[in-house]
Amino acid sequence: MLDGPREQHLALGTARIARDFFRHDPPTALEIEQAIDFVEDQLMRLDPQRDTDIALRSRSEALQPWAAIVGRTLAIETVESWFERLSLAAQGQTSELDGLPQGRAAAATLLVLREFMHHRGHRSTTIVEPHATIVSQAHR
Repeated sequence: MLDGPREQHLALGTARIARDFFRHDPPTALEIEQAIDFVEDQLMRLDPQRDTDIALRSRSEALQPWAAIVGRTLAIETVESWFERLSLAAQGQTSELDGLPQGRAAAATLLVLREFMHHRGHRSTTIVEPHATIVSQAHR
């Protein structure tokens, strides 16, 4: 049995999501649903999370434009709000995306972040500089 965290890999790149699922910009509702199904299937491969209070940190360059909007810490409420706007844009209300990062890759990044945070129970994600060292720690 493992006592500490272990590294796990998923076939979940945002470039793959944008390429394989998003044919339109913004993606259609069906494209979003298909991408969600794929991401959820990938997330189910992860070991069950024992501590939902683990601080999530990312150095992904794809998240940098999102961090530029509200700062380095993205709360789940903010991510959910952005995802709702993407969903509305998928239904034809494209002005909902005003002020958000544009393009299929940005939409894929948001979808993966939202699904990961939502299903893994993370309340926030801190975006660090792309080349910074990441240390995961529990909130006390």
